[in-house]
Amino acid sequence: MHECRLHVEPRQFAKALKFLARFESKAEWANIDFDGQKLMMRLGETEQRIPAAGSWPGVRHFRSRFARALAARPLLNDPLELSVEDDRLTVGTFSFPCSLEPVVHPGDESHEDQIAEAAHILKKLHVSRDTIAALVANADPQYARLWSDGYDGMMDRIAKAWKILGPLGVDPREIRRAIEESVRHAFQTTASRKE
Repeated sequence: MHECRLHVEPRQFAKALKFLARFESKAEWANIDFDGQKLMMRLGETEQRIPAAGSWPGVRHFRSRFARALAARPLLNDPLELSVEDDRLTVGTFSFPCSLEPVVHPGDESHEDQIAEAAHILKKLHVSRDTIAALVANADPQYARLWSDGYDGMMDRIAKAWKILGPLGVDPREIRRAIEESVRHAFQTTASRKE
């Protein structure tokens, strides 16, 4: 895909983005488009339009956390350049993934409570809420399903073991694999005894 570029006035862009981030604080997805004269930015049900010049390939969808992160950054370039190349949207020096089609996952939800709780736990280690939100956004749903609520006891045991073994370089996933192999072996042994 060829690269497309728009130029906007940075103060107008920042003002519109901050308004959207504040007004639509719970929206999960955002999109951006260009009608030939105005750049259109949408979070949830709220849209802002600002003058722009250039060419644009059509609507692009992205996670709203990138819009919120961008709203908190200083935008120093004047004019501010926005570009799309392949599946990346770049605003100034900030680049993030985007898609041509809206990305909707079944059961997609914000997980705000879990993100906030994890951020509180990790605050003293200087891990930001945005970093945790990025971990959640990039998590593997197939792997996450393996850790249902029924595994709370196992997760606690793995966490305790990892506190001891982590400094030795052991990955917590390897501890889980060892547990699963042990349980599988015990189940197979029990089944063969019954035969």
